[in-house]
Amino acid sequence: MYVLIGILLLGILIAVHEFGHFIAARISGIEVMEFAIGMGPKLIGWTGKSGTKFSLRAIPLGGFCAFYGEDDVEDKSKDDPRAYNRQNVWKRIFTVAMGPVMNFVLAFVVAFAFFFCLGEMVPVPTVDSLMEGYPAAEAGLLPGDEIIAVNGEAISNSDAVIAALSGGGTAEVTIRREGDYATTTLPITPKWNEEDGRYLIGIYFAQERQRLSLGTSITAAWDNRVR
Repeated sequence: MYVLIGILLLGILIAVHEFGHFIAARISGIEVMEFAIGMGPKLIGWTGKSGTKFSLRAIPLGGFCAFYGEDDVEDKSKDDPRAYNRQNVWKRIFTVAMGPVMNFVLAFVVAFAFFFCLGEMVPVPTVDSLMEGYPAAEAGLLPGDEIIAVNGEAISNSDAVIAALSGGGTAEVTIRREGDYATTTLPITPKWNEEDGRYLIGIYFAQERQRLSLGTSITAAWDNRVR
């Protein structure tokens, strides 16, 4: 199954890559003789209005976009303005570069669709699990406890908890226990960890899926693509 999925994804990448060459060639006035997805025997084929032959082939690995005059070793197309070799260098660079550019665009579009439709997992100030022997467990925190304040200051996310407890010293942590409307305040003294070089309380925070706005999805997709 994974092999088939890998082949399918590779076929999509190649199709988009070759489509980038095809679109750039049409914009540049270069005639495309054939645009094929896959290799091997032809399964389906037709000829477009521009004279380009389109085909879908049996082996979903590879593909090609054949330019008129590209492999003209006998120079038969030297006087034809439609030929690839007759184009100026910038048109040829544009046509060649659009293949990888379209793969970049595909990655961005897929990432954007993922973030916009599914959102992203973000840590929340709720205890998922605890490290044995660390202050949080020793203070009596339990999985499912929601931290709502530290030293009387309201907490809205896990980063705020970490920031409030990163300086050491005993802190008053207010929690709401799962299934209980009342709150409880527990004293927790962060423990210095030599290996990490920082104070730790020994909490693994739970994560929730958060929907993202259109603009945030675009930013997240870009950040994810360029990393």
